[in-house]
Amino acid sequence: MSGIVEMIFEVDGLTLSSKTMQLVDPENPGRRIKAHIGDPALDPLSQSDNPYEEALKTRAKIKLTGKSTRHADGRLKTFHAMHGEVVA
Repeated sequence: MSGIVEMIFEVDGLTLSSKTMQLVDPENPGRRIKAHIGDPALDPLSQSDNPYEEALKTRAKIKLTGKSTRHADGRLKTFHAMHGEVVA
């Protein structure tokens, strides 16, 4: 697993029950990866804005801060997000 990094992704789907997102791999646009979201903003009871649902609804990109895991060949495998923000 990497140190903490920031990456910008296109959102392809969101599953609230498992707190996961399907994202377009920014390094290989033909691939999809999964992100596990640990950000309290994803909680439906949170009073803060939910950038994950906003990015999905508006088809905007999202900048995620967290850790990534990679395959042995270097391809991005999963992202473990601690924070997200919608970018234009």
